[in-house]
Amino acid sequence: MQHIAAWFADTLTGSLKAFEFFQFENSDDSGITDVVGEVKLHSKLMSMQMDAALIIWENPECTFVPDEFFIEEIAETYLEIIAGEAAGTSILKEHFKGYIILSRYSSSYADAVKKHLASGPFSHKFSFLIEKYTRQAGENADIIRVVFYPEKLIIIVVKNGILQIVQSISYSTAEDVLYNIVHICNEYGIDLATTSVVLSGLINTGSALFDTLYKYIENVEIEKSAPNTFAAEGFAEHPAQYFLPFIQ
Repeated sequence: MQHIAAWFADTLTGSLKAFEFFQFENSDDSGITDVVGEVKLHSKLMSMQMDAALIIWENPECTFVPDEFFIEEIAETYLEIIAGEAAGTSILKEHFKGYIILSRYSSSYADAVKKHLASGPFSHKFSFLIEKYTRQAGENADIIRVVFYPEKLIIIVVKNGILQIVQSISYSTAEDVLYNIVHICNEYGIDLATTSVVLSGLINTGSALFDTLYKYIENVEIEKSAPNTFAAEGFAEHPAQYFLPFIQ
């Protein structure tokens, strides 16, 4: 499954004013224009006149290269090493604390977004999330953040303030999720007895997924929101953690 999310936030207070989330079956490049057009027909936010909007890509084709090892001429090669070759794509380059964040996106998807929705600066979800969570945690912190979507998650691990991994992982069962969290933390020397695993996105307390993680991981919790972040009408009907991965 793929999704398109749209939201409107107050840039001064950070509070979320409106949010929409649409899911659709995986579509090849030839059909994406119709998919995006159909989403716009059912969207209040995306039907509004917009001169520009921040467009955030959430595909797994993303890697981090330390500044000192980055060579502009072979930028595409870095991505091909981890994700293989792909025709009809464009490269996005961002910066984060001594790293070049490289990702690629489908040119057809970008054209469909520009045609039906808005133009605007592009970013990648990994860049968006690490900037948010490292800023919240401060320097020299150990961070384990897990963001849930239908059938996939994004895990972010920071040790002593240094980014270790950001990865998108597909899963089918709660046991899949537990294994991946424990394996990655062991791989990077994160002590789960002393470090909290903070969860957000589409996960509920009392669900089989949450109960499994709570049973086997000593410190697991749901991400909390700041006061008045979701004061707008309608947000009280849903758990706050659903929306937190989409706002800074």
